[in-house]
Amino acid sequence: MIYGGDVSAQTKNMLLSVGMGFIFGIIYDIFRIIRLSLSGGRGKVAVFVQDVLFFLLFSGMTFAFCLSVNEGELRFYIVFIELLGFLIYYFSFGVFVIKVSDKIIFFIKRVFSLLVRLVSLPISFLLRIISLIFSKISFIVKKSSKKTGKYLKFHLQNNIHIVYNTFGKLAPKKKKNPKR
Repeated sequence: MIYGGDVSAQTKNMLLSVGMGFIFGIIYDIFRIIRLSLSGGRGKVAVFVQDVLFFLLFSGMTFAFCLSVNEGELRFYIVFIELLGFLIYYFSFGVFVIKVSDKIIFFIKRVFSLLVRLVSLPISFLLRIISLIFSKISFIVKKSSKKTGKYLKFHLQNNIHIVYNTFGKLAPKKKKNPKR
């Protein structure tokens, strides 16, 4: 390998690094918008956790970028140019994004509430059908249990000479045959 590499390869790596810096700026703005929408921009712990997550993501993506573009060689200029691309995004497009972040948050909440309504309609319809089925089943069970309760109150007589027929009436008594 030639020390320093080809000039066109370094230029290509620098331009790709600027693009990665822009991507990092977009990701950071997504983190900021989430932070603003959830906590109103307050909460030192939330800011700290999000910053730590962002820098872990930044370092992992930079490592993957160096593996894919620069054959795994970590060069200072790549990290520096990524940071420069991030700062260009942050002070140009990032300012615009933060100015319209209230509108973005409102739009996202509106879309989310619409999605919740669209998903909740079939679910509520399904729950109504299930509750209707269970109410019918409970009505049938109540009705049959009342009948069963009535039949349980009816006791058979203990007389061995009485025979019940299938209609629930007493069968006529048989006369005893006189002794022959």
